[in-house]
Amino acid sequence: VNPFVLPSNALLKSVNMTHNRVGQLSTRAGYVAFLNAVDANSVRSLIPFVKNDGSTKRLLRVSGTAVYSWDYAAANWGASIKTLTDSTVPLGAVFFPDTNKLVCGNGVDVTFSFAGTTLANIAAAPLGKYFDVYQNRVVTSGVVANPFRVYASKIADETNWTEDAADASAAQHIDVNGIIYGQKVSADKVTIFHSNGIARWDIDSKVELPTSVALANAASLTANEECWFFANKAAIYVYNNLSFPKAVSRSIETIFRNGAKASAGTVVSAAYKDIVYFSLGATTDIDAETISNCLAAYSYQDNYFEIHSLAHLITAMAVTATGLLVFGDSVGNTWEWNSGVLDSTSTINGHIETPPLFTSKELTVFDTVTVFSNGAPIDVFYSVNGGEHRALGTVDSTVKTFAFPPDTMGNYIQFNFASAAAFTLSGLIVSPRSSRKGER
Repeated sequence: VNPFVLPSNALLKSVNMTHNRVGQLSTRAGYVAFLNAVDANSVRSLIPFVKNDGSTKRLLRVSGTAVYSWDYAAANWGASIKTLTDSTVPLGAVFFPDTNKLVCGNGVDVTFSFAGTTLANIAAAPLGKYFDVYQNRVVTSGVVANPFRVYASKIADETNWTEDAADASAAQHIDVNGIIYGQKVSADKVTIFHSNGIARWDIDSKVELPTSVALANAASLTANEECWFFANKAAIYVYNNLSFPKAVSRSIETIFRNGAKASAGTVVSAAYKDIVYFSLGATTDIDAETISNCLAAYSYQDNYFEIHSLAHLITAMAVTATGLLVFGDSVGNTWEWNSGVLDSTSTINGHIETPPLFTSKELTVFDTVTVFSNGAPIDVFYSVNGGEHRALGTVDSTVKTFAFPPDTMGNYIQFNFASAAAFTLSGLIVSPRSSRKGER
């Protein structure tokens, strides 16, 4: 986005900040340890499990070749309940209400079910990586031997995958027009994201929707009550079954495309309350400034992104049965998001930057910037014509006015606000003698 065409109430940068309905910007909350670091391997999957009657609640964790189970009443992860052959592919899973079990697979090891305490191999099941439930069937795809095929089990039986043309309740399959990278179920169809478009299947018939937008990996595919969201190497998209996928990440295009996980096609995501989170990895912004372990938070209702720089790299996310957003990182830790004022033990550094403002050729006493604060002191900086940041002063009370420095006369000026402590910027009024007038 060209910074010179941004509207007067826009910001050029905002890192580690959240904003409310009245326009206040505040340092985001942090995260705290969630359970113990049971091993030092990258956490690939976090999978919640709740029985139909709510009597059994578990959270599965996959790291290295181990699958761990956490009982919600326990203080730590339990011992490993299964050893996998593969140590790189995320574990796909879906809860199957008909038999009160979780059905899991990674495309390499034998598909298996989990009932809360016991595991059972499903020898007849295809070696799928992606799982859903549709019309009382388990639906899977991502089979290496048949990458174009989607399979559906017999009705109400995740162990039976035998097809029988004379039995309408028997297992079924369909082939789509590309390599499958993920699937999701809506109210009336299975939607399959593949290399050449999107297909929709209702067991009886299939419809292909040709599009150049392809899903890069299933871990980036998530949904809220209204839409689905996913990423590939080009952008973040929203899709609602009524239209083709729409790119929504133009405002953070540089940050997204420079992201290590975005460029590798390994973005992971989760929808939580009104926000959809995307882990982009290490990246840089339009000024080539580093954003460590970037987490992009997208508000679908208001169509804006918040950019956060974290102390740890998110590799898996899930919402627990108790409504917590938890994530696993690249070195085996698990964390509870939106808790505390630190990222574990690391300070959260909030940063805000305005677009360029053209100043008058003759400065007067009216050329000022007034900053409204609520909380910790805010350090105020300015830069001239895109140069280095220079200290202007500190707002250590609720409001403070600064005169434009003499070296800004007839030049472009940008204001920067930062603090190592949590702060709130309640308002900003720039001198009406600048070319971008009014209140921010």
